[in-house]
Amino acid sequence: MKWYYHNNKKNRKKLKKKKLINKKLCKKYPWLIPRDWRGKKYKDYDYSYHTLDDVKGWWKCFGEMMCEELLVALKKVHHVNDFHILEYKEKYGEMVLITTYFNEEITRIISKYELISGHVCIFCGKPDVAQTTRVWIEPLCEKCWGRFPYVDNKTYEEDTDYENRMIPDTLRWRTWSNGVVEHSMDISDTVQKIRSRYAQHLKKSEG
Repeated sequence: MKWYYHNNKKNRKKLKKKKLINKKLCKKYPWLIPRDWRGKKYKDYDYSYHTLDDVKGWWKCFGEMMCEELLVALKKVHHVNDFHILEYKEKYGEMVLITTYFNEEITRIISKYELISGHVCIFCGKPDVAQTTRVWIEPLCEKCWGRFPYVDNKTYEEDTDYENRMIPDTLRWRTWSNGVVEHSMDISDTVQKIRSRYAQHLKKSEG
């Protein structure tokens, strides 16, 4: 009974801290507040989670970076307060983010992080990881991959698209308005920043 009480107290303290952090995040990035289909905030919302909280690894790796870029883009067009996230999920090993408002710049930001997400561990947030090649495709680092039981006795390299694990430095897309046109954008600065942040995180954890 004593252990149970201590554990509960610890959990309550952890939840309180998380609520305070989420409250600050939601104040800075209003679209993190969960809303219903009419765009109204839930009456019982208590900041224990936010709209991008479902996939922990991606939020940990680049969530705030993405939000900061979106904030800059939204301020230019005065849409900070009426920009909402309709859906945030994983599909075919990449992030899918659907919003109420978008323009060319916002689309590029979201597309960039959707591409990056396919090479970031969905559980721990480690960058430059491979995607599993089984029925359920998802990016996993070797440590998180090892948490699941396997019956085929394959190694991490054999069970994943290991050769394509590194985050690409270029975002590519096509447009069809004037015929098929190939476009590309250098995203190496963002990729390097993600790697640098992860290296600092490892150094802090080890120190």
